[in-house]
Formats: sequence, C-alpha cells, structure tokens
Amino acid sequence: MAHIGSGWNVPKALRECCKGASYSPAAVLPEGAELVDFAGIVDTPDEPGGEVSSDLATQIRRVFAELERRLGLMGLDKSNVVHVHAKLACSEGEFGVFNREWIAFWGDGKPPVRDALGVLWVPGKGTKFEIIPVVYDFSNYPDQTSG
Repeated sequence: MAHIGSGWNVPKALRECCKGASYSPAAVLPEGAELVDFAGIVDTPDEPGGEVSSDLATQIRRVFAELERRLGLMGLDKSNVVHVHAKLACSEGEFGVFNREWIAFWGDGKPPVRDALGVLWVPGKGTKFEIIPVVYDFSNYPDQTSG
C-alpha cells in the first residue's frame, strides 16, 4: 500500500473521510467490511523533533497490542486488515492513515517506533493525542483499491 498523499489508490470513501475534522467511520464502511473501535491515549515527546522515548514507544505498542488482541477475539487476522485510521484528538483535528504493516510492527516494535509515528506526530510540549483505530477488514470485499 502507498503512503498517504496525492495519487492514493484507495476507495474514494476512505480518502474523503480523511479530509475534514468530522469523522463518521460507519458512514464510509464498505459492504462486507468489519469495524473495530478502540481508543488509547499516549503522550508525545516533550519537544517537536525530539526523540521518541522508550516510554512512548511502550505506550504505543500497548495500544496496538490491545487492538490486535481484539482483532483476534473477533476472528480477524491482521493480515486482512488493510487500513487503520487513527483520529488524533488535537485542536487541528488531524488524521493519520496506516496500512497493515503498521499494525504488525507496532506489535513487536520493529522497525523502530520512531519511524512508525510519521503522520501521528503532534508537535508541542506536553501534547497528548488519542489513537482511535478504525479497522477495515477487506478480506471479503471484492475491490479494495477502486476509486
């Protein structure tokens, strides 16, 4: 899967849901997809551009480890999870989008969580953000790249 940006080859509904601060995952859930809702809070590093502390890395891994556990309870294999949308609870209402590899390496911490943060970065001392993954399982969805 490509990173977020121009030319993204994902369903139009998923692109549209990332454009504004208003977010209604149920409204864009394709037919045949499954939805998992789970929220976790992590602290960002104290300063923009600062190093990701081992404590932050641990917090992020815990959030996604719990997400993976819940996926397993629903009978969903993470290899079938195509996108996770992480809604950032910050004043700008920013959104991040991740593919299944992000879940996989957040679970085991490889590659470094610093690389994983990417669009999750919310600069500012003491900033907190809420990760609200919305997981789409496209394993039974015939065309996951149209639009």
